[in-house]
Amino acid sequence: MKYVVRKLSDSLLETVQEAPVLLLTGPRQSGKSTLLKKLFPDYKYISLDDLRLRAQAKDDPELFLAYHKKPIIIDEIQNAPNLFSYIKMAVDNNRDYGSFILTGSEQFDLMSGVFESLAGRLAIASLTPFSIEELYTEGDTPLWHEIVAQGLFPEPHLRKKRNSYKWYMNYLESLINRDIKQNLREDKLGSFDQFIKLVVIRTAQEIIFANIAKEIGVSALTIKNWTGLLERSQIAFLLQPYFSNLGKRIIKTPKIYFIDSAITAYLTGHRDARAIREGVMAGHLFENLVIVEIYKYFHNRGEKAPIYFFRDNHGLEADLVLEINGKTIFVEIKITADPEKHHYSNLVKLIKLKPGSKGLFLCNRKDSMALTKDIEAIHWTKIFEYLDQQGSY
Repeated sequence: MKYVVRKLSDSLLETVQEAPVLLLTGPRQSGKSTLLKKLFPDYKYISLDDLRLRAQAKDDPELFLAYHKKPIIIDEIQNAPNLFSYIKMAVDNNRDYGSFILTGSEQFDLMSGVFESLAGRLAIASLTPFSIEELYTEGDTPLWHEIVAQGLFPEPHLRKKRNSYKWYMNYLESLINRDIKQNLREDKLGSFDQFIKLVVIRTAQEIIFANIAKEIGVSALTIKNWTGLLERSQIAFLLQPYFSNLGKRIIKTPKIYFIDSAITAYLTGHRDARAIREGVMAGHLFENLVIVEIYKYFHNRGEKAPIYFFRDNHGLEADLVLEINGKTIFVEIKITADPEKHHYSNLVKLIKLKPGSKGLFLCNRKDSMALTKDIEAIHWTKIFEYLDQQGSY
């Protein structure tokens, strides 16, 4: 299988020179093991998916670490959380940087154990599925709906002859039933299935916990907690609203996005590229794709993405607000290849409310163009070059 150079690589190579322990998290099948084996070929690699090694790590962690010498990569560390305290002792006895590299796909109990045992001794990074800038460097990017249909997880993307729809079916059933539902009470399992159906159709939209709770018949707090499970499984994230001096009646509820638009496509029954392009979810799937790519841009450089959205009670909105080096950029995302004035009218209004800000219209127009002196339209795949030009990197 072809190896794809990951943008996170440089950040990881720097991090192991600065901390004794590196924890790499990320959703299952995002390529963590492949990346670490490639970057650190001299490290001993141990996977705790191996039942015998897992048993040894649980039953006699001291012997396990004495036998498996550092530097070492321990994959799926959540399978033996009692190792954390022994790793702490090993680090305290010899604080060599880069001694331990740990990976974990499940964040439910993992992070609390790490922070309690290894606080001040580790750095944390997270790997997402492939990004567009990792895959297409020669301007040969497929059409957006083809990308969504194939998906950006390594396995379905690199094995294009394989039915990606079936891959996502198996992946999500395993993730939801094995990783997520084990954190639920048995009498809530059916309600959680309803929750998944209702939350996925809200992709790239505000998620109002009380509304979903009313439809299912549970509390708003339960919906909030279940949304947190999706976040901790690292297949979804919440985009927070932008607060500034743009009016007092600002919407305060977050919007939800999935780390791969193919997840939304599968869960809403879109089986191929044509159904994705022509379906009622097209606009939301496209927006999810673009915003997640911007999220990955910062994420892959070891930074928290400075991204938000804006909407007030009068209907004034921006799909995305970027804060980069003191600059505010309001972003509108549309499938169209032919921008018209009504498409970017909100950008014009927002720039007037915040002098010195800029507007960006991300769409499928092949050639970039100036819409006004402060608003530029570019093809959505040019966003990486645009962000570079803002002086971020």
